[in-house]
Amino acid sequence: MKNSLFYGILSNALIIVIFCFLACFAFLKDSKEVFKPSDDVFYMGNTEKNEVSLMINVYWGEEYLDDMLKTLEDNNVNATFFVGGVWVSKNPEMLEKIYKSGHEIANHGFYHKDQDKLTFEQNKQEILNNHKLVNKILGINMNLFAPPSGAYSQNTIKAAKELGYKTIMWSKDTIDW
Repeated sequence: MKNSLFYGILSNALIIVIFCFLACFAFLKDSKEVFKPSDDVFYMGNTEKNEVSLMINVYWGEEYLDDMLKTLEDNNVNATFFVGGVWVSKNPEMLEKIYKSGHEIANHGFYHKDQDKLTFEQNKQEILNNHKLVNKILGINMNLFAPPSGAYSQNTIKAAKELGYKTIMWSKDTIDW
């Protein structure tokens, strides 16, 4: 009986402490600051506009791309295609088709590595090698970078920024992998 009373009091005290901590945190810290996105990594666009940005990562195959391009065209939708360098080297014609269809082309690294495990210089090379390849094929300079698997570190952000890129993430994941 004494043990259950002790544990009951202890549980209630713990709940009160947690509640007080959360209440203090909520009142002392502006909630907008808690959820403020980084100035260097973008998880969403302008929330005051009634618009959606569609990003498509392309690294494996091309079997679905023609149907996707047709669907996007039929619905008058433009998307940003984040392309990987290895894919680009194997599919330059499809890259040109996507671009000529009016879609934005962006960078998804060269070898689809987990950027968070790379040094600053390795991050820079992953982005730059893909940039050079796409530029050679399309003659454009990309400025948006989506790290493969969403994996990034301060080295990734710094490398992207130094190369004139904005690091782009997503607010809704299709979990299509």
